[in-house]
Amino acid sequence: MINVPRPRLKTSEDMFKLTARQTELQGIADGPATHCLLYGGSRSRKTFLLCYAVLTRALRAVNGSRHAIFRRTGLQRANR
Repeated sequence: MINVPRPRLKTSEDMFKLTARQTELQGIADGPATHCLLYGGSRSRKTFLLCYAVLTRALRAVNGSRHAIFRRTGLQRANR
């Protein structure tokens, strides 16, 4: 029998590095907050970070919990 080594699975730390502000957001998202509004420039990974936070929270949650992401554009918020 030939013993073939298995490739090591990548962790989230291998795939991406968070900046200091992104780490701060991750701390807020891991807390008891139920609403979160992010603002910033384009390509600042706001959507990715929120999706990542919701996914990790959902994976740690007990059965029966529900999670959702709702998104509004700036124009929709202004016409409220």
